[in-house]
Amino acid sequence: MLPVVPDDLDVLIVSPGGVATSMLMAQVARYKRINDPHDRDGLKHLPRPPRWAPRQKPQTTVFVYGSQEEASASILRRGWLEFQAAKLACPLATISSGKKALQSYKQAIREQRRAWQSEMDKGDDVLCLRYDEIWNRLPEVARHIGIEDPDFVTSFPPRRKRTQI
Repeated sequence: MLPVVPDDLDVLIVSPGGVATSMLMAQVARYKRINDPHDRDGLKHLPRPPRWAPRQKPQTTVFVYGSQEEASASILRRGWLEFQAAKLACPLATISSGKKALQSYKQAIREQRRAWQSEMDKGDDVLCLRYDEIWNRLPEVARHIGIEDPDFVTSFPPRRKRTQI
C-alpha cells in the first residue's frame, strides 16, 4: 500500500534513519509543511523515490544520509533494526539475526542512497545531504527548500557529539 501524501506538502525529508533527520525536520517544520517527523505517514524512510501523482508531489525533497556504520550503530543502539529494515523494504534483515541482518540492512541503506542520488542526478529537485555536512551546508539547504528567513541558519542547533553503542 502506498503512503498517503498530504496535498499541501512543501518539503519531503527522507533518510535511512540514524542521521539526525528528526532534528532537521523539527527546524524545517518551523517554516515549511513537511512529512510527519514520527513517520506516521510512512514517508520519512522511503526506500526509493515514489512515482508521485502530479498534485501530490512536494515542492522539493531533502534526502539525508550518513555512513552505513554510524547509521546502523544508531539504529542498533535504539533496538530498531528490524523495524527500520522493514521500512527500507529489506525483508532479509527482518527475518535474519546478527551479522546477516546487519549486512542486509547496510545493503538496503546503500540501495536507498543510490536511488535518491539517481533522482537528484535527474534534476528532480532532490538535495542529497550527508549528515556530516548538514551544518556547513545550511545556507544551501535553506535555498533549496525556499526558506528566506536567515533565522533558519543562525538558530539551527549546533552539532552534538554522536552517541556510540
